[in-house]
Formats: sequence, C-alpha cells, structure tokens
Amino acid sequence: MEKLMVSRIKLKLEELLLNYLKYEIHPFNQPKISVNEFNIKGLNSDFEPVFFLSTGRTGTKLFTSILSKDRNNIVEHAPSPELIFESKEIFNLHEGDSLLDKNIRRLIFSLLFQTRKQYFFRSVIHGKRYIETNNRITFFAPLIKEFIPNAKFVFIHRHPGEFVRSGLRRGWYSGNHDHDIGRITMQSTERWSELNDIQRISWLWNETNMFIDGFLKDLKSDDYIVLNFNEINTEKVEEVINFIGSKGISKKHIKNCLGSKINAQRAGSFPAYENWADKDRSELIDFCGVLARKYGYEL
Repeated sequence: MEKLMVSRIKLKLEELLLNYLKYEIHPFNQPKISVNEFNIKGLNSDFEPVFFLSTGRTGTKLFTSILSKDRNNIVEHAPSPELIFESKEIFNLHEGDSLLDKNIRRLIFSLLFQTRKQYFFRSVIHGKRYIETNNRITFFAPLIKEFIPNAKFVFIHRHPGEFVRSGLRRGWYSGNHDHDIGRITMQSTERWSELNDIQRISWLWNETNMFIDGFLKDLKSDDYIVLNFNEINTEKVEEVINFIGSKGISKKHIKNCLGSKINAQRAGSFPAYENWADKDRSELIDFCGVLARKYGYEL
C-alpha cells in the first residue's frame, strides 16, 4: 500500500514537472538545464539565494521594496509562477512520510528548479543575489536547503490576531478569494468542515509557523534570521539587510518605505483583535496559544 501511494505521488509530481518543461513560462530565453547539470556545472557552489518564509501578510512586499534598492539584488515578490497550488500539494506531502523517499525529494526540487531556473541563472550570470519574498516558497524550504546548501532564510512572524483579522477581511476560505485553491487545509475534511473562518485561519497561522519552526531547528544559526513583524522598525530592517549582505540601502530609504505602509489592508471590515468577543479570542487561542506565547505575543 505504501509503495503504491509513493508511486502515485511520483506520477503526480512528474505530471506537474512535465507541464513546466513543455511550456515556456518565463520571458527569458534560457536553455532547459536539468538539476544534475546545475550541480555538475558547479553553479551551486557560489550560489547563495535568500528566501523569506512566512504565512504571508507579514511585510514581505515592504522588504521587496527596501531590498530592491540594492542593484546587486534580484528581488521577486510574485515570481511567475507563484506556485500557489503547488505549495499546498507540497504541504500535503510533508504531512506524511513521503518526503523520506529520495526520488520524491529530487522530483519536488526539480519542479521548483524548472520554475525558478531563469531567475537563478540570471543571478549567477550577472553576479547578483537572488531574493524571493514570496510566502508560497515556504513549504519548499527543506528541499531548497538540501539542494542549494548555501541558501539562507528570513523568517517573519506576526501576531496571530492581526493575521487572522487580515485573512477575514480578505475573505480567506470563503471560496471567493483567488488564492483559496492554494490555501492549506486539514487532511480530515470532516473536521475541517466543522470549523469557522476564525478557526481555519488560526489553524493556518499555527501550521505554517510550526512548519517553519521545525525546519529552522536543523539549520546553523548563521543560515537564518527571525523577525517579529510587530516590531519592525529601521533598526530591525537593517539587521535583515546586514544578514543578507546588501549594500547601499540608506536609512532614509528604509524610513520612506516604512512610512508608506506598502500593501496595507484597506478593504473589508472586522474589529481589531483587542476588540474581539471572548468567544472569538478563545477559538484563536485554542489553535495558536502555545506558539504565540513562545513568540512573546499577548493573547
């Protein structure tokens, strides 16, 4: 039964991969190069990309604007394709033991590689640093580190009450949001159907951050940096800039970006967390309480 499941997973991944190999999805005219050729050519040895890991709604677009000021960076917030659907599929694979299979891990990275190779090669050829702030890359992180050993990561978390409120205002899990097709859900459809939107988005916050937390435990301390979205200021941003190794980004530019409230939410209405009803708070705490307190958030 287990071998049959693994075979089905391989077929699904191979189908996704073939779709990317068949069609040109980027404007760059780069030759098709396999993962093996990427390694053989030695491009991996000096390749040090940076990936932002998060639930989304954590200031990643802000960092895109800040870091793009350094001309030695190639910063992508929404690369094409964004891997919206694929991200959910990879999360589902992590839920089981499927990733223990080496061939499946290579297939998953091959899928990622085919969607990012033009950005990777442009970075290598022009001697620039590739930075991806797209939160959809989060569940690919263990495979990225396995196949790109010098990759570094920036983890940004946010108060769960603020995150859930943002998701509610945007209509997440309503079926009307464009990205709902790629939003992770519980494996148990029966349990999932019993949850309201506050519980679902709270579960999303906890599952995603738990995944990142577990991934970072196996990394060396100089391979990642952790940032609290609620504490973002000029000094915190400079810490991230120094970690990445960017140059020429002035405090004035940082302050201008911070002051412009890039990608701030304007649509939708739901009260701020401090004004939630006790019942709504309790539902959030049931899912997020342990991890939120670890991060120092008051619930």
